[in-house]
Amino acid sequence: LTSAVSISTIYSSKAVAAGDVETKINTAVTKSDLGISVRKSVVKGAQFIDKLDLQWEKFSDSNNLGTERSKRDRLPSPKIIPENLLLDSKFARVILDSCDAVFLSLMVNTANEDQLKIKIEKIDESVRKSFVRSGLTFEGQPKSSSIIDAQSFNYICFVHFRAYNDLLVENSVKFNPFRREFERQLGDKILGEMGNIREKPPSDGAVVSAENLKGNLLSTLNSIGVVVEEFRKRGLLAQAERSDIDNEKITDWSTDLSDLQFSLAVDGDVTLNAQILLQELGYRLYPDFSRLTVSSLLRQNLEKLKQTITSEDYYMDTAYNSDPEKFEPEQVLINFAAESQ
Repeated sequence: LTSAVSISTIYSSKAVAAGDVETKINTAVTKSDLGISVRKSVVKGAQFIDKLDLQWEKFSDSNNLGTERSKRDRLPSPKIIPENLLLDSKFARVILDSCDAVFLSLMVNTANEDQLKIKIEKIDESVRKSFVRSGLTFEGQPKSSSIIDAQSFNYICFVHFRAYNDLLVENSVKFNPFRREFERQLGDKILGEMGNIREKPPSDGAVVSAENLKGNLLSTLNSIGVVVEEFRKRGLLAQAERSDIDNEKITDWSTDLSDLQFSLAVDGDVTLNAQILLQELGYRLYPDFSRLTVSSLLRQNLEKLKQTITSEDYYMDTAYNSDPEKFEPEQVLINFAAESQ
């Protein structure tokens, strides 16, 4: 027993001594003038190398230098995006009113119309000058509710959605359930406001079968084309292109062997800047009306056949550039997925 205690004491002393040495080393490295100077030099050196590497990358791209670059095809030309048609101001107003109505219906016990109005006015007052300095003009219409053109609509959407997000935080609302229901109801509402422009799906969902799934999917894809074309005509986007879906993938999905995915590339979305700015500020409720409306269409036609619909959006610069500082998103790439419940 005495030997055991002695050995334990020896090891403990050595451990303490080693710990003291380690502490002194850490202090010398992290707190001494020399240690701080060395660390600053390392950081500055790394920053310099990164900057130099970026400059070389841009130079190499410009002159097609390097073995691998010389093998690749020419870089694609920048995508030419047509100008948006004139915004349908009346329909834009309907969309914005729908946003307010859905938000208030879900906040019935926590926020009312007057509180939302006050919040919108405060945000409008605090951010308007910044937007004006960046080139926004209101053509003599100072109120945030006055929709004139695409630029103004983008701004007003930003103000309203920031107000929604702020009220959600202030009232400690559980965000994820709220967002799901808000997006579902808003998508349905916008789709309903577009009138009877959709193709009726062949199956009412009474029987889940491969044939019914395929039939409803093809009908839905046709309707998506109609919806995005309607958005284009109303000036909400410049153009949109849906990815092709391989027949084999449709067959696998309809027989429950895999999920089904496709994308929709939206160019010239009038609320693109509002979407990006809100997310940069940390807000996760934003006005991506194309995604919400197409998601609604998919749900209405496929959920009754036991399919779960999900979607994600990504912001793309349609012109290649090796300089990240020149990244200018001009396209919203929306990925949709349908999967058996």
